[in-house]
Amino acid sequence: RVMIRPLQAINLVHRQMGEMLEKMGSTSQELR
Repeated sequence: RVMIRPLQAINLVHRQMGEMLEKMGSTSQELR
């Protein structure tokens, strides 16, 4: 089967979100 496990999908999303947050980095941290 070609099925993505839920945990793998979640990890992938977290990784992508983390990269985006790092790119936005300085500004997003100042807002918190």
